[in-house]
Formats: sequence, structure tokens, C-alpha cells
Amino acid sequence: MVLTMSTKFSSNGFPPTALVTGGNGFLGSHLIEALLQRGYRVRCLVRKTSDLKWIKELKIDFFIGDLSDPSSLHQAVRGVDYIYHLAGVTKAIKPELYYEANRNGTKNLLDVCSANGEELQKFVYVSSLAAAGPSWDGTPIKETSPLRPITDYGKSKLEGEREVWRYKSRIPVTIIRPPVIYGPRDRQLLSFFQTVKRGIIPILSMKLSLAYVRDVVATLLLAGEKEESRGEAYFVCGPKVSSWGEIGGLASEIMGVRGLRFRLPAFSPYPVAFFCEALSFLTTKPTVLNLQKAREMSQRYWVCDPKKAWEELGFRPQYPLRLGLRETIDWYKGQGWL
Repeated sequence: MVLTMSTKFSSNGFPPTALVTGGNGFLGSHLIEALLQRGYRVRCLVRKTSDLKWIKELKIDFFIGDLSDPSSLHQAVRGVDYIYHLAGVTKAIKPELYYEANRNGTKNLLDVCSANGEELQKFVYVSSLAAAGPSWDGTPIKETSPLRPITDYGKSKLEGEREVWRYKSRIPVTIIRPPVIYGPRDRQLLSFFQTVKRGIIPILSMKLSLAYVRDVVATLLLAGEKEESRGEAYFVCGPKVSSWGEIGGLASEIMGVRGLRFRLPAFSPYPVAFFCEALSFLTTKPTVLNLQKAREMSQRYWVCDPKKAWEELGFRPQYPLRLGLRETIDWYKGQGWL
């Protein structure tokens, strides 16, 4: 989706100001770039220890703060027109850390927004398909489906959503629930592509929805700017359901390697996850794979229905799987990651 320069202006006649939390991350850095292209003035809330690799050269204002400390948020929030809340914890060594960041951190930010009494045009919260949980029969999950998260990460994101809904009478809020996001700068799926490059295509018995990062960014911008999105939640993903076999097959074709398909049993993530979790306990550092992540990986269907976003926001994915994978793989190669 090609989005033209925003025509919106803040109440003082200047270009609108957007605050992005988690802006130094994979999705956040792409969102900041898109906001700048649309003429926004952009602020980014970062911690003193944040890695600013992707955004340090951009013309944005950095505000040092921490979502666990409400007093550090007031200056960043004051005077902004839009807030895109992407910051959160996706891996942790203790379950309570998910809730401290994803629920309590969201509550703190909303408390500060409400206390400042500014005329905020939209608060967009980036949740996750994990907050809804997997589909039990393969039917893509809709916004009206029951929410049944199966991990502490998913439950904490759902708790974050509930904090957002508590403020919907005072603050214009919108929730976006993406599934697995892929694209340039992503490290979560990098090991999968590295394995494919070695000639092995690992296959789990899973169907899944995917979202290319630029399509997610386009949806976030539409959700922020459209009045119709107020008080609504949306899933965002590509139009088709994929399998790891299909993803691996396309990736091997793009990389020009012959891939040997290796089907993994449903229980296969658990032994590795157990080892990783034990190592995490010893090193006190979280790992990408743990027992809860293994439970997610053992589910058959992580699929969602994007039709509501298409109909209400006018969103149409511009990156079919082959194109998204090609851009991602080319970027990985350019960085020396593949």
C-alpha cells in the first residue's frame, strides 16, 4: 500500500506529533520511518540502555523514560496528537515480567495520557494474535471470537487490551492484533531462514497467518488516522493461510538452494525448550524458545481473519508471501545475516 503525505494537522496548525513506544525495535523502526515520510513530527520513548541502531540517524526526538515509572512519561506524552504503543516484553525468565510490562506498563501510559488532559486524537495499542489464542478447528479467528490465550505472553497482552478498553470513554483507542510479523530487521525468524539456506526445511504441522512488516505499518497508520477505528480492534495479516513447508519451499527457491524437507513431530520443540529454559535460569537471560513458546509451536492453527480491517480501514495487503520473502531474504543477505 502506497500512502501519501498526511493532510492532518494538529490543533495548533503544525504537522501532527506522534509518540512511538518500542520505536527502536523491528516493527517500531519501520513505523517511525513511515510517520516521518507522512510529515509527522515523531517522538520515541526509549530507555537509557535501548539499542538505537535502526533509528539513531533519523530526525526524531528521543525521550528517556520507562513504562514502569509513570513519572518518567509525562514529558514524552505532553502535547502529542497520536500515540502508537508498541513496547512490550515478548520473552522473559519469569511469568510475572510479562504482566509487569504488557499490562502494568500499558496502564501506566494510559494513566499519564488521561492525567495530562491533552486532546489526544488516537491511542493505538499493538497487541498480538497470541492475546486471542490459536484456532482450535482451523477457522480463522475474528474480532468477535472468544479470546483464549494459552501462554503468559498472550494472557499479558490480553490484560493490556483490557486496560486499553477501560479508557475508551476518555481516550480514543484502537487495538491492532498482528500474527507473526516478518520482514527486514526481524530476528525472530532468522534462524528458520538460516536453516533453509543450509538445505534443510523444518516443517511443523501448523497452519499460520503471516503479516509483512510494511503491511502492518500501513494498517497502523490507517488505524491512527481514521475516525472509524475508534473503539475497535482489528486483526491484520495477509489474505492466505500458509504452512511452514510452503514458506520454506519459497525461501529455498529464492535463495537458490535445494531444500530437504524434515517434518518435526508436534512434541519436538519441548526438549529443546526445556534445555533453553534451564540455560536461561542459569544465565538469568531470557531465550527465544521456552516451554510456553513450545506450547505455541505445538498448536495446529494460528490463523486470523483480516476482513474487518479491509472493510473498515480500507486496508489491502501489498506484499504477497513470495514478494515479502524476497525482500526479507535480500535484506538479510545485504546485512550479512544469510
